Formats: sequence, structure tokens, C-alpha cells
Amino acid sequence: MTGLFQRWLIVIFSISLCACAYPERGYQVRGNSRFQYDDTQVAGWSMMSSEERVEYRAKMTSLPSYEECLSYINEHYKAMRNRAAEQGVTKPINRSDVCQRMRAAGMFN
Repeated sequence: MTGLFQRWLIVIFSISLCACAYPERGYQVRGNSRFQYDDTQVAGWSMMSSEERVEYRAKMTSLPSYEECLSYINEHYKAMRNRAAEQGVTKPINRSDVCQRMRAAGMFN
């Protein structure tokens, strides 16, 4: 193997390890689209466990339509507002139009 080829293999392997080590962050790929979730884009992200974040991402990437996305996001937002009230959290909960951004990225049929 050439030195350049070996370096590329190491880089690719390292990137794949990072993606496995941090499943609650990163790009989601659906078809030819890439979309990233992070703490500035999801309502209540800081109040969610790692498992909840993984479940949220799996649900979001499986939604087939913009309308179903809106419905799920509204339910999620209400749940996070309730959780914030239970925990006495007074900071604002982010609410962005993630469904609109997903539609712009071509993630819906």
C-alpha cells in the first residue's frame, strides 16, 4: 500500500469511529440529503437523555411527510414544555422550524 492510501484509510476509519462514539450528534443521511441535529435546533435538547436524542433522531428521519413532521414536532414541543415546568426550568425552550429545514433539504417524499 502506498503511504497516501494508508493515510486515507486511517482518516476514513477515524471518521467512522467518531460517528459511532457520538450517536446523539451528527449528520443524518436520507437519500441524497444530509441534515444535522444539534442543541440549538431541537426544543428541549438539553433536557433529553442520550437515549431520547437517539429516539428523536430516528423518529424524525423516519417521518415520510412534512405534515407528519409538524404533528410530531408539536407533540415533542408540548412534552418538553411540560418537562421544563416540572423541573422548574425558566429559560426559553428553543423552537425552530426543523420540519421546514428538513423539507428544504429534500428529506420528505
